[in-house]
Amino acid sequence: MSISRFYDRNKPIFTIGAVIAIVFVGIIIFYRLKPHKETGLYEVGENDKDFYKVNYEGQDVENEYRENVRNVETEKAEESIPEPAINVDEVFGTISINYTDEGFRPRIVRAYLSQNVTWTNTTNRVLYFHQRKLSYPGLGETFEIKPGESFSHRMSELGIWAYEEKETRHYGSIEVKELPKKLPETITE
Repeated sequence: MSISRFYDRNKPIFTIGAVIAIVFVGIIIFYRLKPHKETGLYEVGENDKDFYKVNYEGQDVENEYRENVRNVETEKAEESIPEPAINVDEVFGTISINYTDEGFRPRIVRAYLSQNVTWTNTTNRVLYFHQRKLSYPGLGETFEIKPGESFSHRMSELGIWAYEEKETRHYGSIEVKELPKKLPETITE
């Protein structure tokens, strides 16, 4: 079998391959020449670095939290006037998450330790809600929220807590952070 007979017999395949290669090269060139839009991203400033810090699974968050609690207790012991207990919900408000046919709104939320979060089922079907990682054993593996009803939970664990709706696989997450050292004025609605 000679190469020329092989080429003649497979000429349509070589032609299709050449056309596909030309199309891919054209796409790559077009993408490189196309003007790119700004993403709207911005650099995180020094003041925000602690707020945007992400704790990954496996990091020793609990020991870090205990160390911070010890530091706070030491600072408070050094002060002569005890600080009054704060109501986190009065200062920062409660967080409301609605479950719609499109999923959780908002899907990603930041909350402070001891802040109350309320989920409301705005659909006409029962919502079967479960934790992706069992962070709150008191909630169990799966619980339900009936149509038009709400469920509230006070965030008592630091870190990222992920949850999802069991049937639709819609998911959401809450990043629970420590209270800032300087608290804002009480929110008035």
